[in-house]
Amino acid sequence: LEELGAQYDEYEPLSLFPSDWYSEPAAAAPHRQWRYIAEAALGLAVVAVVLYFAVRPSGWDAVSSANQAKAEAVFSREASLIAGHEAEVTCDTSGQQVGIVQDADGRAEVGGRQAYLTPSICDTLYQLAFKDRVQSFPRTARAIAVLGHEAQHLRGVRNEGLANCYGFPSGVELGVNLGLSESRARAMMREQLATNASDSAGNAAYRVPSGCRSGGAEDLHPAEPEFP
Repeated sequence: LEELGAQYDEYEPLSLFPSDWYSEPAAAAPHRQWRYIAEAALGLAVVAVVLYFAVRPSGWDAVSSANQAKAEAVFSREASLIAGHEAEVTCDTSGQQVGIVQDADGRAEVGGRQAYLTPSICDTLYQLAFKDRVQSFPRTARAIAVLGHEAQHLRGVRNEGLANCYGFPSGVELGVNLGLSESRARAMMREQLATNASDSAGNAAYRVPSGCRSGGAEDLHPAEPEFP
């Protein structure tokens, strides 16, 4: 304005923004600073907790190597009792024998000595036998039925449907040996028998035959009133 001459003195200097925009920013109040620090600390704590549980071992991986070996020894003992000869049950953490790829919770050599279970099945059986813990009724029932089924293969039963049929009654004693009451173990195996048709809908080979009932052709103990 000075360069343009005195006639422009009456004009105010041009401002693009309100005058308060040009002032120094006010310092945050101390109590507000502490609030921001507290919120940041809380956020970091939440992230730490999430990361802790994300990387923390769970299931069978959370069981110590020593206890895994003890559990496999117990599973092997129970399979041997059903098979009628010495057998070894291995929890296949490698996924090479059983699991999602094989679409199988268990596998066994027919008439042989080796059986494999998925880590999930092993953990459920471990929780029952060593922690006296039933993770859930159907889940524990399924785990017992799988071990009983594979033990029947070790006994020499090749047919999948028959291995299920014979595995349910043997699963009652198996469940008792792992810590269940007889009534609860029997209830679990009856539930497995009742849901066999729907469970085997994707593979009819696993469906029990019509004689798999009390007094039926596949009842190995027809003199006993209860089945399984």
